[in-house]
Amino acid sequence: MNFITPLFSLSFWFSYYATPFSPWVSKLILILLAVLALSSILLLLWKRQLKDIVKRHAASRLATCGITSVVVGLLLWLMTYENIPFLSARIFWLLWLGIFGTWKAMIFRRYQKEQRDARMTHDPERAAYEKYLPKPKGRK
Repeated sequence: MNFITPLFSLSFWFSYYATPFSPWVSKLILILLAVLALSSILLLLWKRQLKDIVKRHAASRLATCGITSVVVGLLLWLMTYENIPFLSARIFWLLWLGIFGTWKAMIFRRYQKEQRDARMTHDPERAAYEKYLPKPKGRK
């Protein structure tokens, strides 16, 4: 349990000269980044076979998010590996993880909204109802 106590100190996260990762943590980060890169590439290849445009757009956005996160993650790992002052601070890892998670959540929410909108437009009852509603007037 001694490895958890530094996580609660501000000096661990905001240190100007951060200590490098232990070898097993460094390898674990590289493996996770490799898995993320591979899954993003497979997602890009899979999206070409999708017929549904909403799923295709979501797959494209997820793949872009994954590839961007891999590039930034590799840069962060390189800064930590080379022990570059300030740029190897642990707080950047938290920022990277937070931005990555937020981006994924936004993609998921947008996919849900687009899927709901697509379902509403293909509903025959809805189309029968909307044919009696006034259409918006065009601009002159």
